[in-house]
Amino acid sequence: MTLEEITPIIEDKLKFLRMELYDIKFIPAGRHSILRVFIDKEGGVTIDDCEKASRELSMLLDVENFSQGPYTLEVSSPGADRPLATQRDFLKVIGHYVSLELKSEEKQKPVLVGKCVSCIDNVLMIELDDHSEKQVPLAQIQKAKMDIRFK
Repeated sequence: MTLEEITPIIEDKLKFLRMELYDIKFIPAGRHSILRVFIDKEGGVTIDDCEKASRELSMLLDVENFSQGPYTLEVSSPGADRPLATQRDFLKVIGHYVSLELKSEEKQKPVLVGKCVSCIDNVLMIELDDHSEKQVPLAQIQKAKMDIRFK
């Protein structure tokens, strides 16, 4: 079974556990590969969530005969510095600060930092430090992540 074939099955299992699949990667590493599953849920992921998902996914992958060779399953949260790319990602960080590296032909990519106000029709609205608002189409963003601030 390929990664593309197993991904929707993993997504269904995680939905049943009230979690969602954030990302999945299969890393061939010689004779012992790694399957990395990044999970997320409303309110954040705990160690208990990772353990529960790991147990359930391990059984599921065994039943589905995911890999012909040995592999290690790693389940974790994508972390606070996770990359943001989709409208769904930005909707989760409304009210938080984000750092955006915009696409450009220049060597030095322009960077915007501001508070995420909304994301509608794949257009992000951020509030800059001077309280002005700027619209940024998601297609113009090269990289994005939360800009974590401590009070």
